[in-house]
Amino acid sequence: MSRIPEETIEHIKEQADIVSIISEYIDLKKAGSNYLGLCPFHNEKTPSFTVSPSKEIFHCFGCGEGGDVISFLMKKEGLSYPETIRFLADKLGIYIENKDMDPDKYKRRKLLMEINNDARLFFYQNLLTNQIPKEYLKKRSIDKKCINHFFLGYADNSWDSLYNYMSQKGYKAEDLLELGLIQKSKKGTYYDTFRNRLIFPIIDIRKNVLAFGGRTLGDDRAKYINSKESQIYHKRKNVYGTNNFHNISKKGSAMLVEGYMDVISLYNRGIDTAIASLGTAITQEQGRLISRYTKDIYIVYDGDDAGIKAADKAIDIFDSIKIEPKVVRIPDKMDPDDYINKNGPEAFDNLISNAYLPLLFRYDIIKSRYDLGLIDDRIKLNEDVVVLLSDEKSSLKRNEYIDLIVRDLDIDKDALTAEVNFRMKNFESKKKPAPKIVHQNPNKRNPLDKITKAAIVFMIFNRKFIESLLPYEWIYQSSSLEFDAIYKAIDGYYKEFPEQEAIGQDYIQKNRILEGFLIEKHYTEEEVEEMYQNLTAQLERVQQFNNRNKLLEEIGLLKEQDYSKMSAELKEKYKEKLKELFILDKQIRGQ
Repeated sequence: MSRIPEETIEHIKEQADIVSIISEYIDLKKAGSNYLGLCPFHNEKTPSFTVSPSKEIFHCFGCGEGGDVISFLMKKEGLSYPETIRFLADKLGIYIENKDMDPDKYKRRKLLMEINNDARLFFYQNLLTNQIPKEYLKKRSIDKKCINHFFLGYADNSWDSLYNYMSQKGYKAEDLLELGLIQKSKKGTYYDTFRNRLIFPIIDIRKNVLAFGGRTLGDDRAKYINSKESQIYHKRKNVYGTNNFHNISKKGSAMLVEGYMDVISLYNRGIDTAIASLGTAITQEQGRLISRYTKDIYIVYDGDDAGIKAADKAIDIFDSIKIEPKVVRIPDKMDPDDYINKNGPEAFDNLISNAYLPLLFRYDIIKSRYDLGLIDDRIKLNEDVVVLLSDEKSSLKRNEYIDLIVRDLDIDKDALTAEVNFRMKNFESKKKPAPKIVHQNPNKRNPLDKITKAAIVFMIFNRKFIESLLPYEWIYQSSSLEFDAIYKAIDGYYKEFPEQEAIGQDYIQKNRILEGFLIEKHYTEEEVEEMYQNLTAQLERVQQFNNRNKLLEEIGLLKEQDYSKMSAELKEKYKEKLKELFILDKQIRGQ
């Protein structure tokens, strides 16, 4: 992804109305020259979240969160800085030039999304005026709130009602064909793809309609059909239920289910953290998208054999992106909605509370295949358990699992441990993969500034530096967008190999890695340590001034309010902020 020019970023910020943007997430009420609302980042009953349109900032006097419209969206949407800029630009209709998309392609994408949105409105209107979908939804106890939340619609049983409607709006048949909204017969006539089906619009995090899914309300052989892939829709990169991401981010966990109706049925029962992959198996791209909002993921697939196999595959996908999900086993081959219907929401909550860690889920599945009353089956089970345990990378977790399994199977712990260790010693590769390193074209101007280069040097030489630099993340975020990918690559390496103290085993290796980042100077361990001490002292000083500016902004927001009408809580906050400012000023002066 190419770097976004600073002038473009400033233009986007100038065009973004912070009150309007934040109002899409919470209710704001005017209070003097500012706006007040309940903080979206913590639970509170008395509004302490303040938005200043004149200063273009927000601040919560309850939890301390604050910043501008960019930082608000980064936290709420779980996006990186560049992603947030593009998210906001798309919302404002501002085109950002980059090497991957020319202006014509950008306009083309906007047109296709506009077509899909008009189709969504057509399907929604059909649902409101047709008894067939109403009866089906009533039978499933799906209420109006749920219909509106997911923008549900209905494609009537006509062969060309959507085609005629879209044609009257001036859209071309070739565009409708590309989106999969219509099909072309051998005779050259056009007909609607979706007929007599409940419609599920598939939207992205920006609320753009990318595609549609349709469930038959008749006797069609294909129970579900979906839009084909297009310029704007790639199913491996999207999930169904993105309008639940706000709830997922707030509550801190997500349920991964199999299909559209699972997401909708759970939402209808008050469970608003479910999403579904758009296909038979989740992809890495979908896993990464979900992980922006939470790392606490529950796989809640159907309890049949297909659901168990899909859950097993999903574990591997999440493992490849360094996430350990929990797996919910639904008994009697039921799906989530059937189970809740039969056993009630409390029983379902109990399943969630007792979800399996991946290894224990696989152990439970393996164990169910054998008759423990037969000697041969017990031997085969023990062999499978050894393989399962030897694949666990964490020795601490492996020991815990061994303790649990020997109690469950009533076998000797020393014997099982010896078998596991033997297999690991003889079959596990000792080679460790090198970290992913971001290479740059040496013909281009090096975009990394002095501070960013220093940060890279520190992180390569010793893992302790990456942790101690975390408080100063604002430095390299504001100075270089490219640093984000480099930081994640290095941080990812240390997380994957916690026993490693550095990237590269000696002076030569470390400096060769630095050359990959266009850092030509070679460093000794002593030079790095001295350079680190000097820079952190400077950063500490800058941090103090940044904190002071933030305090002045917060105090300024409070000053704009009528003190006599302030709540007791806000008055106390005002006094605390003045005291903090006094103490900070003394620290800056060295007193």
